[in-house]
Amino acid sequence: MQGTMRLRQLTLRHFRNVELATLKFSGRLQFLVGANGQGKTNLLEAAGFLTALRSFRATDSKLLIGHGQSEAAIACELEHERRGDTAVIIKLHQRGKECGAISSG
Repeated sequence: MQGTMRLRQLTLRHFRNVELATLKFSGRLQFLVGANGQGKTNLLEAAGFLTALRSFRATDSKLLIGHGQSEAAIACELEHERRGDTAVIIKLHQRGKECGAISSG
């Protein structure tokens, strides 16, 4: 089953240098603007993690957990053309990861 899927909201907790952030997206184009080292690439890495369940920068998911934290989380709300709205959460632990999704379509 194929169809258009859009990322509507992305929430990160203890993901790399991002303590807590929620971004809401609307429209077709999004721009991330900020000084170096502020977390722009980390946001893209988290969004990419949703599609591949792995990082494009780190081979070990433990490296994605913020310094001094025991776990990290990536949560998102997706809008799918055929499946409707879906909420996804990925928790990263020292021992691995767990994933869950809830679809309203």
